[in-house]
Amino acid sequence: MLKDKIILITGASSGIGAEISFYAARYGAFVYIGYNSGKERAEEIQKQILENSGKAQIINIDVCNQETIDTTIKEIINSHGKIDCLINSAGINPIGSLASSNIEKIQKQIDVNLMGTIRVTKAVIPFMQKQNSGSILQISSVLAHRMLRGHSIYSATKAGIEGFSKALASEVAKYSIRVNCLVLGPVKTPMLEKSMRFTKDDLSSKVPMNRLIETDEVAETACFILSDKASAITGSLIPVDCGYMLL
Repeated sequence: MLKDKIILITGASSGIGAEISFYAARYGAFVYIGYNSGKERAEEIQKQILENSGKAQIINIDVCNQETIDTTIKEIINSHGKIDCLINSAGINPIGSLASSNIEKIQKQIDVNLMGTIRVTKAVIPFMQKQNSGSILQISSVLAHRMLRGHSIYSATKAGIEGFSKALASEVAKYSIRVNCLVLGPVKTPMLEKSMRFTKDDLSSKVPMNRLIETDEVAETACFILSDKASAITGSLIPVDCGYMLL
């Protein structure tokens, strides 16, 4: 499905980004496992992919630093002459009420989640325009639409990502570049466990299907949307939420 595609995944050393890395490699892509602080975890993911006859390479990318982003993208282009797909999976979710959060903490979350997505996307667009093709996938959340205590800034960043993605899709469609956004419900990740400890909510009981989402379900959907099988899909918000948005 993704044979010979060159894919960069940010935030790929854990959680959803890691799972997409495994599945993209399994479907034939050459995967760049983007990491910032989790080098050892990224190396382990690369090792597992290579042991299963996949193609992968770790690459350092700080989504808050435009210079390192540009260097990373140029390294990929110099090695392969193209970049087919981008998945912006890097994100943080420091939980707490707005009143208890300092401005530095708020700014950091905006810088990583929203501006990080914008920075990396902006860096790949010129190359995708030259090759007249590309698929970009952003990671959003049902919390852009359904509120949860302690997540006001996180919700704002995800809503921003959705607006950015839809507007960008209309800008770059003429270059055969597709931009889509997964809107995720509660996925079994360390970030979700932290959130549930804070809110003391059993989120699975609030989902119509009465369960949490597995990371492999997200990864399968992501690989399909990135692939040429989804060539007519752009500017879409695609829920992977076990029915959460029905509430």
